[in-house]
Amino acid sequence: SVFGKQINLTHSRIENYVKCPFSYYCNYVLKLGEKKHSYFRASDMGTYIHRILELVVSILYGEEFKNKEITDKAVLEITERTVNSVLRDIIGEQNFENMRLKALTDRLKKTVLLLIRNIVAEFKNSSFAPKYFEFRIGRGQSGVEALTFVLPDGTDINVSGVIDRVDSYEKDGKIYVRVVDYKTGTHEHSLDNIALGIDMQMFLYLFAICKSGNTALFSD
Repeated sequence: SVFGKQINLTHSRIENYVKCPFSYYCNYVLKLGEKKHSYFRASDMGTYIHRILELVVSILYGEEFKNKEITDKAVLEITERTVNSVLRDIIGEQNFENMRLKALTDRLKKTVLLLIRNIVAEFKNSSFAPKYFEFRIGRGQSGVEALTFVLPDGTDINVSGVIDRVDSYEKDGKIYVRVVDYKTGTHEHSLDNIALGIDMQMFLYLFAICKSGNTALFSD
């Protein structure tokens, strides 16, 4: 009665409802929330790191370095340039030399560099290659259609979202796809959680890609 016969969801909304229906009601029906203040929180650091990873990896595995060896010098230079560019957009040129912010951003820069070096090392030992960044599921944009389920009463559930990175690998006419979600904290998958409807993000995204049947999106 509240949502009608078509419900548009994301994995996080589904998980929120599974954990606590009342919390879901407060967040997404009543739209309650604390007053927000402008400061750099832990969640903002995660968003910042995601953005840096997306930009740097897309450069390293784009046309500029196609069929070229990716050296550590190139990784350092591109990471430094990208970090500084994103920071200037966030905090403004006038705050760029603020010592407190500089200490924070230098620490984050080291974290980002470590992650990027790990990604480069991974691809050197993998047949997969990055295909898309910020790949969209549903929401009427480029990507693939939302994952749809029909409930017994005829209600349509459309699950949408954004995948941090999609890698692909083609061999003997078959295309293999993997979805990658960057986590800045510690996270372990649990089959027990999945059975409860929690931690379904990666599976839902992968199912959406497979269900689309659009192999042309992921072929070489």
